[in-house]
This record gives sequence, C-alpha cells and structure tokens, in this order.
Amino acid sequence: MKNVKLFNEAITVQAEINVLPGVSGHADKNGLIAWLKGFETKPKLIFVNHGDPEAADAFTACLNGELGYNAYAPYSGTSYDLLRGEFVRETEGKPIEKKVIGDYRAVAAFSKLIAAAERLLSVAQKCKGRTNKDLARFTDQINAVADKMER
Repeated sequence: MKNVKLFNEAITVQAEINVLPGVSGHADKNGLIAWLKGFETKPKLIFVNHGDPEAADAFTACLNGELGYNAYAPYSGTSYDLLRGEFVRETEGKPIEKKVIGDYRAVAAFSKLIAAAERLLSVAQKCKGRTNKDLARFTDQINAVADKMER
C-alpha cells in the first residue's frame, strides 16, 4: 500500500483507481443531486468545479435556490482554506457572453451576492479586538454600500 502525507501526517491510501474506457466517469445532474441527498447532514459548502461556466452556474443556482444547499462555482485560481472555512483568494472569470435562455444566470448572480455577503459577515466577525477607529471605518464602509444598494 502507498502512503501520502497530509498536514505532516502519513496516511495509508486504501483506494484503487479504475478506468471506465469510453464511458463518462461522473454522474449527471440528477445523479449528483441523488448523491447529495444521501448525506444524513447537508454539507456546509459545495464546490461545483466541472462543466462549462454556464452549466456550473446553473447547477450551482439549482443547488442554492431549489434545494437549499450552499454551493459555489469557483473560477480557476480561487483558493479556499478548509481548516479556517474561508476563501483565501477569489478570482473573477471572463465568461463568453452567450444568448441566455431562462433566468438561471440571475439566480447564479444572486447566489454569488449571498456568498459575498456571507464572506463579509465572516470578515466582520473576525474583527473583534481591533481598534475602535478601525471598527468605525469598516462599519462606515459597509453602511455606505448598504445605503447605495437601498436607493
């Protein structure tokens, strides 16, 4: 058996890799949803990282809007720290504009807005102990954005 080192700990690999010649090795949308529904406890965050951007965004929107999961479709270069539960780096993609059928892009855009707001809340919660001046400046910045969006 082979070992891999994760976080300075030797882990014995107890898996084997098989190839399915001429057959797709991943499930379709319904298969993935059925797999997710098999968990006793919903995953805290799901990363959708397969398919073209439109399909990934649509599947992410379905998971978020229709099924109540917290899903995110990162662009290449995005980093997420699993131990801290936060994004280290988020990148922006440059998708090719195509004619859109339906409103799944609007749902995907809203999902990204909610994810950004949750990230902002996470950052704010980590500000405990900072100077009153820093906290006041950060609060003013957040309120200015909120005021602008409410107009």
